[in-house]
Amino acid sequence: MFTGHHLLRRPSDLDQRTWKDADSAVSWLTGIYRKHPPAHRTDGRAADCGLTARATYARPALDHGTDVVWCYYLPGTQLINYAVICCPNLPLHPTIPCPLG
Repeated sequence: MFTGHHLLRRPSDLDQRTWKDADSAVSWLTGIYRKHPPAHRTDGRAADCGLTARATYARPALDHGTDVVWCYYLPGTQLINYAVICCPNLPLHPTIPCPLG
């Protein structure tokens, strides 16, 4: 399943989780990251590229119509995965219609 296929599901709260600009979407992504930061490795090495690198990549990717998916381990054994799905996704799914028009 591609991330763009999620748009076909048309969840009932989709309009509350829709942004018209990349800055708002990146703000949502960074808010989730800050609320649920990644786990730290016990050996002190980096377990994640960090928020700055993620946000720096996300902004132009969204501007170009590419989905952004952030996934990493939380402290313990849980994995978090969240995404901003572009509509239309220009590189991969230009024919999937936008649910909100």
